[in-house]
Amino acid sequence: MIRLVSIIIVGLFLWMEIVAAGQVDPTIRQRLEQVHRVAQQMVEHGRHGHPAEIVKYANEMIRQMAPLLVVVGEAHKPAVGLRKQRAMLQTAMKSAMEHAAAAARLGEARNSREAMAAARRAAFQIKHARAQWEATQ
Repeated sequence: MIRLVSIIIVGLFLWMEIVAAGQVDPTIRQRLEQVHRVAQQMVEHGRHGHPAEIVKYANEMIRQMAPLLVVVGEAHKPAVGLRKQRAMLQTAMKSAMEHAAAAARLGEARNSREAMAAARRAAFQIKHARAQWEATQ
């Protein structure tokens, strides 16, 4: 009787972990897509020569990515084969944040050309991060 109860409890906990892991992944995917849309808007508005818009969208991108980077790092522990892909995902996200910060800094300095180049690099890196996330799934 005690063994049956133990098996049921262990099974329940395993089921809860599987359900929780399934709920984290769509959330991360959705957040990455949202950050990618912000990056696209940053590039689109920056292309029209609006450095203030680059600053606005770059700051929004950084604001959304900071907690996302923590969530990705704490998401379910990957198997040995996926660790490299997870590390590449985190590297791409950090790079996107650095380029977004550079775009914001250059936009504030009214250096439109360099801000636009940094915005494009940030958008590329977040696109690369989304591809890495898909590869881990």
